[in-house]
Amino acid sequence: MHRRPAARPLLAGAFLGLRDSAAATNALAPLAGLTLPPEQAWQREHVTALAQRAAGATDAALASASNLVAIARTANRRELEAALGAGVDIEH
Repeated sequence: MHRRPAARPLLAGAFLGLRDSAAATNALAPLAGLTLPPEQAWQREHVTALAQRAAGATDAALASASNLVAIARTANRRELEAALGAGVDIEH
C-alpha cells in the first residue's frame, strides 16, 4: 500500500496536465479498493473521472461523476457536491 494516498490524486492530476490519461490512471491504481476519508475519496474519484473523460470513456466518466455525488452526500459534505457542480477542484 502507498504510504501517502493523498499524493496520488495530485500525481494523477499532473499526468492529466501532460495529457497522459493512462499514466494518470496508473497513478491512482494503488488507491483502488482503499477506504479513504471523504475528501481523499472524492479527489480520487474526481481525477478518475477526468482521466476517463480524457481517454474518451464518457460512460465510465459519467459513472464516476455519479460516484462523486454519492461520496459527497454520504459524507454530508455539501462543499464537495457544490464543487462538482461548479467544476472546482478541492485540494487540502
